[in-house]
Amino acid sequence: MNYTEGLEFKVVLLGFQAVGKSSIVKRYVKDEFGNEESTIGAAFYSKRQISSSGKYHRIQLWDTAGQERYAGLAPMYYRNSDAIVIVYDSAWESTIKEAERWVEEVTKYEPNSLIVVVENKVDTLGRVEECSVMDNRIKSEVQRRIDIFSKSSAKTGMGIPNLFQNIVDHLEIRGNVLSRRADEVLSGRAYDRNSSQRRIELNRRIEIKRDYCC
Repeated sequence: MNYTEGLEFKVVLLGFQAVGKSSIVKRYVKDEFGNEESTIGAAFYSKRQISSSGKYHRIQLWDTAGQERYAGLAPMYYRNSDAIVIVYDSAWESTIKEAERWVEEVTKYEPNSLIVVVENKVDTLGRVEECSVMDNRIKSEVQRRIDIFSKSSAKTGMGIPNLFQNIVDHLEIRGNVLSRRADEVLSGRAYDRNSSQRRIELNRRIEIKRDYCC
């Protein structure tokens, strides 16, 4: 396959402290896992990702601090993001409430961003029943407002490659839609909002893809 240069995407990770945001980023960028110090403010990473269509896209990753004292800084980092990844700990139920709060906030202030929710640390789940309870809770609360729900283990690497592959593929589709509309505007072609064949719904939610552990 011949690969071509693609787009640049800003992806921001949000979530409570110690849910594994930094570990997810480290596993994705360096394929490593280890004890991570608490992030102060935010940490920045960059990596090229090949989409399923064969384009090289560059992901600009912002790993934000989860401590409460840094919560006021989060909007500065997630503003104008292409994708916002909200992480919670599968073995720490209180982090689900924090994830729900983030979903409510970012869908209000960044409605055009791709919204991703990740259940991390699935390797720590001792029973299938626990996983099912968590799934039902997070899906019933936020499924209507998110684009992707995924499961991962930064420790084992499970789900990490698929997570970012899925994000890039979704963003590539959105980028192509925006480019087509921009080309129509620049070329002076009329845009018929009543035409079912040419309607472009920029804010539509692409079909949710999920990675399940159990």
